[in-house]
Amino acid sequence: MVKRSKDRSSGKRRHFFKVMFPGCYTRRLRIPPDFVQHISKEAYEFATLEDSSGSHWCIKLSKTTDGTYLEDGWPDFVKDHSIYDFNFLVFGYDGNTCFKVLIFYENACEKDYVFKTKTNEESAFSNGAKKHDKSSETPDSDQKASKEDPGQYLPTFKPNELKKSKSEDVELTSEPLLQTRCSLSRRWPATEEEKAEVWKAAESFTSKCPFFLKRLTASNAHKRFVLNIPRKFARTHLRTPLKEEVILWNTKGYAWRVKLKHTRITTVLSGGWLAFVRANKLEVADICIFELVGKFVMQVHIFRAVKGSTICYKF
Repeated sequence: MVKRSKDRSSGKRRHFFKVMFPGCYTRRLRIPPDFVQHISKEAYEFATLEDSSGSHWCIKLSKTTDGTYLEDGWPDFVKDHSIYDFNFLVFGYDGNTCFKVLIFYENACEKDYVFKTKTNEESAFSNGAKKHDKSSETPDSDQKASKEDPGQYLPTFKPNELKKSKSEDVELTSEPLLQTRCSLSRRWPATEEEKAEVWKAAESFTSKCPFFLKRLTASNAHKRFVLNIPRKFARTHLRTPLKEEVILWNTKGYAWRVKLKHTRITTVLSGGWLAFVRANKLEVADICIFELVGKFVMQVHIFRAVKGSTICYKF
């Protein structure tokens, strides 16, 4: 079931197809054994599925003795797209653990999916997982951050992990933006004891995937809104080949596209990082762990220095 494709150097996407035979696809989906050779041998745990609407799903990529499977997150993808027996799926692989998926009815006609994203007035950024309702709305801060720092927020989420927006979500004032991007925090500064405590908690983090840890400074969270990536990590994982953007997932399943800016010796997160900071209410002394779960895809684990506080941004 693997379609013959051209060499990787040609830039053409490799493809395989799967027919949804009864009882063989609802829980997990096996990738054709002959196709697995095209997937990087580096053991990344997650893959990204992109449907025809441009929405994304983060799926666990599991390698076992009897094959390689799309598992956790796959049942949601099946449900969200109303995939049923004898539907025909074509997977296009771009080499970066990202698959573009086309879905066809048994009559050979393609299914159309239009998962509405949140406009300035209504709707929600959506992974397409459920009909639009209150529980699938993104916080207002995400919308405003999107307008002020364009191109950074992906219309994605994992709906089964989302919660309703709480009253302590980031609040943005209605005052006009200044030319300089700067924010003043109203959160109490972290004490030395709190800093030590959050550092200890973050240091206990372990993963089979590569990761790095950053304690946020004023440049990261208030002024320049950039974040320097450790040189060794960037050289090993983000500069071969040279990539200009990365996808950041938070633990609620939201995703942002963030620009990578490279110099001869440094790599920084720049455009899009501002929106990530605002939407996730990041503050000075908070610690972020950036876990590389796929090629240029990072899961961000946030350890807050000050617990249970409300942050208001003023720009």
